[in-house]
Amino acid sequence: YTNIYSPILDVARDPRWGRTVETYGESPFLVATLGEAAVRGLQAEQVVSTPKHFAVYSVPKGGRDGNARTDPHVAPREMHELYLRPFRQAFEEAGALGTMSSYNDWNGRPVTGSPYFLTELLREEYGFDGYVVSDSRAVEQLHEKHRVAPDQKAAVERAVKAGLNVRTDFSPPAMYAQPLRQGVRDGSIPESLIDRRVRDVLRVKFWQGLFDDPYV
Repeated sequence: YTNIYSPILDVARDPRWGRTVETYGESPFLVATLGEAAVRGLQAEQVVSTPKHFAVYSVPKGGRDGNARTDPHVAPREMHELYLRPFRQAFEEAGALGTMSSYNDWNGRPVTGSPYFLTELLREEYGFDGYVVSDSRAVEQLHEKHRVAPDQKAAVERAVKAGLNVRTDFSPPAMYAQPLRQGVRDGSIPESLIDRRVRDVLRVKFWQGLFDDPYV
């Protein structure tokens, strides 16, 4: 492995949520401390740590998840002091080089299409210098669920402009690669933006030494 989707830094504050068992618990201090140690341990072995799920993923209203999920009603101060503290520590203190953007929204903003979360908060405030991968169908849901994009091409454009580097899911090129190429061709996605998104990935690969020794 050269990248691991770990640690889970979601703070579990509602025991009805089905993924509580995957977390470190309800204490932001505990989650941040164990998370920082996990990031440092992984990256000491030149394995990229990708904390998830960024952000405010662990408190869906009523504990619902999956297709029945309704998204968090969390005040800004609570979000920053409780749910984002572990992530901030992972980026600022441990230097995590990856993160996974969640498919939920917050305050009406789908995270995977949000410049606030993926650029202003993550890169400019936390100093994150790695790459962002999407959780599951987070890009598609900008169109299918959140309805902030009229079609799949617009969803791809929104995610990339917000700060997404890598889309993760098992589906044909028509869901991401082709709309991305079309956006570059028609000028709706600047080629310079693609260069920046690719540069983030290459920077991490050079840090790992994958161009000198690709098979680990």
